[in-house]
Amino acid sequence: MSNTSVTVVIPFYNGNCYLDETLDSIETQSSLVDEVVFVIDNNSEVPRFNRKYSFQIKKIANPEPYNGAGICRYYGFQEASSRFVAFLDPDDLWKEDKVKKHRDFMLKNELAFSFGGYDNFVDDGGERNIVNTIVPEGPYDLDRFLSKSFTIGCLTVLVDKWKVSSVEKNYLKRRNDYMMWFHLLKYAGENSLKWGGFKESLAMHRIHSESLTDSKVKAAFAYWGYLKKLPVTGVNRVRFFMCYVINTVRERLL
Repeated sequence: MSNTSVTVVIPFYNGNCYLDETLDSIETQSSLVDEVVFVIDNNSEVPRFNRKYSFQIKKIANPEPYNGAGICRYYGFQEASSRFVAFLDPDDLWKEDKVKKHRDFMLKNELAFSFGGYDNFVDDGGERNIVNTIVPEGPYDLDRFLSKSFTIGCLTVLVDKWKVSSVEKNYLKRRNDYMMWFHLLKYAGENSLKWGGFKESLAMHRIHSESLTDSKVKAAFAYWGYLKKLPVTGVNRVRFFMCYVINTVRERLL
C-alpha cells in the first residue's frame, strides 16, 4: 500500500441511476484514488457506467446470503489494497480535491479515522439545490457521538488501514454505518489511536423524494434499535436516545 493511495468502497444494490455522476466526482480527486471496489448485493443489477476512468474498478459479489450495506462495506474494506479507505453510496458526490484535503488532514494529525462535513441536496429540474450543510463540531468523543452531538456522514469517512487493519461486520438494515463507526471509535479508544472531524464540507448527499417523506418516527425507532445492539447500560441508552431526538430536531432546524 502506498503512502497516498485511496480505495473507495461502494455498496451496490440497483444503483445505476446516478452512478456516472458519482464516478465522475471520484475522477476529480487529483489521481489519488487507485481503485473503486463495488460490493454487489444479492439479486442486484450490475454496476454500469459510460466511460473509462483513471482508477481501477473491481466488482465483487456479497458472499453472504444476507443483503445490506453494512455487510458490503465490511467485505469492501477487506478487499481494499490502498492505505486509505473511503466510502460512498452510488448516488452521493465528492467535491473537487475532497480526498487530497482530507488525506492531508489525516497525515498531518496522525489520525486513524476521520470524517468531515457535507451538503444535503435535492435535484430540481437538473439543478442541485442545497437543503442544509452538516459540519461536525467537536469535541469528538464516543459519548457525544452516541448522543448525536455531531454527525459522521458515511460519504465523508476516511480510514487509515495502516492503523486499522479490519472492521467488524454487522447485519443491521438501518444505521449499519453508525454501528461501523461505533466499532471503529471503540477500537481507536482501546488502542490509543487518534480520530477526529474535518470542519469543511467536501461532499454532497443526495436526498430523494422518498427520503424527504420518510417517517421521522421510523428513523427514531431505527436509532433506538441500533442503541439496543450496543454494550451500554439501560440508563445510558435512554440518555443517548433523548439526546439523539433533541440534536436531530436542532440539526434539521439549522
